[in-house]
Amino acid sequence: AHSNSVINHLNSKALNFKMGKDFDNGSSLVFNYQKYKLDYTRPDDGSFDTTRDDGKKDNDRISLNYSAHLSDRLSNQFTLFRYHDILHDNKNHADNLWNLNFVTSGFSDQITYKMDHQLITGGVDYYQYKIRNYYSTSSYELDGTEYISSESFQNKKTSNTAFYLQDIWNINSKWNLTPGIRFDHHSTFGDHTTPAVTLGYKQSGKTNYYISYKEFFVAPDLYQLYSTSYGNRDLKPQEGGTASMGASHQWNDSLYGTFSIYRQHAKNMIAYNSSTYRYYNTGKLDSYGWNAQLHKNVTDALSMFLGYTYTHVDRSASGANSNLNGFLPKGMLDVGIDYQHDKLSASVTGKGIFHREGAWGTNPVSQYKNYWVWDTVVNYQITPQAQLYVKLNNIFNQFYTETGTYSSYGEYWYSAPGRNYEAGVNFRF
Repeated sequence: AHSNSVINHLNSKALNFKMGKDFDNGSSLVFNYQKYKLDYTRPDDGSFDTTRDDGKKDNDRISLNYSAHLSDRLSNQFTLFRYHDILHDNKNHADNLWNLNFVTSGFSDQITYKMDHQLITGGVDYYQYKIRNYYSTSSYELDGTEYISSESFQNKKTSNTAFYLQDIWNINSKWNLTPGIRFDHHSTFGDHTTPAVTLGYKQSGKTNYYISYKEFFVAPDLYQLYSTSYGNRDLKPQEGGTASMGASHQWNDSLYGTFSIYRQHAKNMIAYNSSTYRYYNTGKLDSYGWNAQLHKNVTDALSMFLGYTYTHVDRSASGANSNLNGFLPKGMLDVGIDYQHDKLSASVTGKGIFHREGAWGTNPVSQYKNYWVWDTVVNYQITPQAQLYVKLNNIFNQFYTETGTYSSYGEYWYSAPGRNYEAGVNFRF
């Protein structure tokens, strides 16, 4: 272990308020309000930097949901929402601060109709994204003189209206078919239609198969478009399709598993160019991978799981490694043991990362390219309203980073926390 002290301080307050009304016909009305405030201190550039950066967050979430039970077959859900996020980062350094005031608002309306062998769902979603205010500064040195540049923009917004329809059709006791279609109208990028279809086959009560194809459409966000320093007004939306197939099987009452494989073709994927300091579209990008999971119930109280994921993403350019220039690992192995008996529960989990190449032109040290991280937690239910917990994270004090791999660690590394523990009580009122 490297035993480096990292500047880190958090002081947060959270409020959750929910009020609802149930009606005699099975309908309900629910109002929900959430408030989260955070004051924090972080290192300026990388985990080893001793310069303190102070920041604060002030977020709130408001929603109103009406669920209407119109008949035994027909139901409707209508939701209004508004999310407001305020960030003041590095506020103690006027030459390198970052302020953001962001609002997401909209509504959704969904109708569900049940038939003997079909479940039909349709609806409309509307989202508006608005940056009320963005302001940042940065300092740089030229010919021995320090300069400060700033960037700001206000009241930039986009919106998206989507209509969708899906039919879950149980053709018979073995076959099911789920077609769907979504139509998006984006205020900046116009109309896009994305279909989806899934075919399922139930061989027996223990074995199931499926095959599916789904298309997607993702518009650039406001910062990627309107940032005067890094944005690009010529960005195109990300589009593509994913084909997948999989199976699940239960060998006996205590052992079951799943397997899936996919291939994705995408175009106009958005990335950041560190040479031009601008967001850009990478062009076509293909990826594929597979996932396998096993779950074993050893006793009524003890269970174990094992899962492996393989991922390959083609290189986006000649001067880049695969898997988003080495950011994503080729392999990831998850293992764990869970214990649950009466008021006591506990778990031990491990995550193995394998073959994370790192950025083009680097030669990452093997211990950062492949590593294991182990965690454990113990919970005890004191009362129905109170739970005691103790966590020990990164048990073996593994030195690693989630932000990519380089030839060696340095000042710009944001390393993950070393061995740390947490204890407390959760109360529910």
